[in-house]
Amino acid sequence: MKAMIIDDEKHAITRLVKLLEQIPTITKVVAFDDPLDALGYLPNHQQDMIFLDVEMPVHGLEVFGRIMDIQTYVPVIFTTAYDQYAIKAFELNAIDYLLKPFRRERLLKSVERVEEYYKTLPNEQVKQNHTLHIDCFKRLSMYHGDEIINLNWRTKKADELIAFLVCEEGTFVSKDKIIDSLWRDLDSKKGMNNLYTTLYYIRRQAQKSNVKIPIESLRGKMRFNIENIHVDMIALSNVYTSYKKGDAINRDYVNALYKGMLLEEHDYPWAIILQSKYEHIYQELMYD
Repeated sequence: MKAMIIDDEKHAITRLVKLLEQIPTITKVVAFDDPLDALGYLPNHQQDMIFLDVEMPVHGLEVFGRIMDIQTYVPVIFTTAYDQYAIKAFELNAIDYLLKPFRRERLLKSVERVEEYYKTLPNEQVKQNHTLHIDCFKRLSMYHGDEIINLNWRTKKADELIAFLVCEEGTFVSKDKIIDSLWRDLDSKKGMNNLYTTLYYIRRQAQKSNVKIPIESLRGKMRFNIENIHVDMIALSNVYTSYKKGDAINRDYVNALYKGMLLEEHDYPWAIILQSKYEHIYQELMYD
């Protein structure tokens, strides 16, 4: 396995490289004391694990968000001399969290966790044979096959981020707009860190369900790619478009789609206007 180290402390890099090179399953180690150099290297060099220092001039949580944009499911092991970030690391469902100075026995456990992680990854055939289905009316429910995959997620912001992007109907939206809508009380830096940590959590949880959630990033923007995905909100819009063209509609189908107001159980302030829009569509389809 190939390992990358990102740490601004050169003595920590030297120690970790030495320990990793003693592990037979580690075939190559690359190290960077500048995270920007690491991010420039990563797109063309697939890694099997990344050891990421938290306390750097460019904060580790910001760096890991950038890593996700490049290599979605790479296991990240947070490293630091302080244990104050341990709770945050495990909230992110991180593979592991290592305290400095590194010990060989503890490092071996981290590598073993990475190996176990790769054993749980679904093959591509499994991913392709299941269809993602999303309901937004009444509550956000994401189905992979017959299973609701977001039922027991620990963070409500994961649901809200997906709901927000799905409601943009497949268009790219700026990360600044997302932060203003979901983390309006935070400054831009803290908001961006929260966005990246939420996205990381979503991707890790989706991996456990053998599905890739199609959130895409491009030059400061993000979108939920709804191509080939059934979304009840989009389906209702399509029925309304056909109705306006004079086509006959199936009101039983409309009732099956519209289970309640859009995301009404979540109480998202940004969804209020959309709730009114789709309530109007439903009323017109059923009673005009």
